[in-house]
Amino acid sequence: MWAELDVPENDLARVAPGQPVKITLDGLPNRELLGKVDYVAAALDPHTRTALARVALANADGALRGQMFGQARIAVEQDRAAVMIPAAAVQRAKDVHLAFVRIADDQFETRRITLGIRDGDTIEVAKGVVAGEEVVTTGSFLLKTETSKESIGAGCCETD
Repeated sequence: MWAELDVPENDLARVAPGQPVKITLDGLPNRELLGKVDYVAAALDPHTRTALARVALANADGALRGQMFGQARIAVEQDRAAVMIPAAAVQRAKDVHLAFVRIADDQFETRRITLGIRDGDTIEVAKGVVAGEEVVTTGSFLLKTETSKESIGAGCCETD
């Protein structure tokens, strides 16, 4: 049986055939399946921005069925320290990702950030925030709207 994994574009550089994979399936919640990446597609899906990776899985008891859904964790080498921030700290303005960094008790600085790998509720920041800096989570959307007040409502309502 094959498990087909959708690997996000940002993670592809770290995924290669031979890497160990742990898979849990929604329909078999108390079972962990082990395998290795056998294949990584050379092209991305233009709609999802993911590439297909395949993992061969043993199915001696026949419990696995086609079209089952689950989650996979691919073991990759950790060759660098990563700065991880809560996903709630990331805001988007057009095609730019932003985070707000506290620089004083009542002052925040807007930073353009480059995202890396997502791991649950945290996201790696490859550029824009350094280890030890405090980022805003609760209220980050409010800060974003405050910094772009002039564009809120522009063109939506005509007044006399």
